[in-house]
Amino acid sequence: MKVALAFPERFSGILQPVRDEFENLAARIKSGWSREHNADGSHQAITTQTCASVQGYTEFGRTVAMGVWKSHPYQSTDFTGNASMTWTVGSNDLENYDVMLIGQTLFVDIRITDSSVGGTPSTVLQIALPPGLASRRTHMFTTVVADNGTVVTSKADIVAETSTIRCFANPGGTAWTASTNNTDVLINTFFELKP
Repeated sequence: MKVALAFPERFSGILQPVRDEFENLAARIKSGWSREHNADGSHQAITTQTCASVQGYTEFGRTVAMGVWKSHPYQSTDFTGNASMTWTVGSNDLENYDVMLIGQTLFVDIRITDSSVGGTPSTVLQIALPPGLASRRTHMFTTVVADNGTVVTSKADIVAETSTIRCFANPGGTAWTASTNNTDVLINTFFELKP
């Protein structure tokens, strides 16, 4: 963007003091403009002491403002057992699957109740992240589960460069118990995303 006084000849004569003021203002804007703008008018680093927004702030080309929770829509394929175990999470079983992004950190809040485990019991129930997201590194965290009605504090993890949260029935890593509408998984965690 070029900052200059347009049609300066119109401000000559009696309007010379007005012209001088406009040229002074244009020069001050121009000198400050190049500090925080690129030649094409786009912004580079902006320095400020305070910054406020009524609509929130977006980053990394996202459409949802950072720090705003967003519900991930239900998809039965987001919930699977490993090996020959099946995990059935109906739409009524998924109380919430909410995510929030701040920078490259994903916050996750998931509450699944009254789901069912079948097939050949195994050690891991799996939850897919929303499309396009993957963990930067392996992250382990605690969770609360009900394994066929038995409530325990357990563990979960997400392996580096994957898009699947793995939930365990108990800290010892033994197999889940087959159940009908009696398996719960509650997760509230955060981890760094792969850029």
